[in-house]
Amino acid sequence: MHDITLPFTFDLPETVPFAFGLIAPAEHLAPLVDQRKRRGKSYPLVPLLLTAVLARLAGYARLEDLSDWARLRATDLTPLFGLARPTMPHQATWSRVFAHAIDLNDFEARLTDFFLAQRQCAEVPARGSTVLVLNGKTLRGTIPAGRPAGCIC
Repeated sequence: MHDITLPFTFDLPETVPFAFGLIAPAEHLAPLVDQRKRRGKSYPLVPLLLTAVLARLAGYARLEDLSDWARLRATDLTPLFGLARPTMPHQATWSRVFAHAIDLNDFEARLTDFFLAQRQCAEVPARGSTVLVLNGKTLRGTIPAGRPAGCIC
């Protein structure tokens, strides 16, 4: 399973910095049909897909990497999405979701529509006014908590 990549792509605004909350993309993804059987639904579909999108935005393209990324952030993601379990799914679950549970074309189209809408309504913020951190350097201990990335203090 080391060669499996996330089977989706989406267009992002190229010239305009943007920020978004999780409610709007969740609303765009909510109409997707979850084709998993009721017995196999340990995790709701939309939080799983949002987690995958966040991992993809952070640069993780392989399912193994997505699974690790989500697992390392489980303490933050589970309360954020209101998940009943304090853990994130195993790599095999991610694989099943993208292989069988959703229509990938519909998923990509919804994400692209969402991000294109963000491009059209985004205003350019003042330089340095928006910070979006998607890496795990503080979580891994590479950068001590509370210190900026370029600080050698």
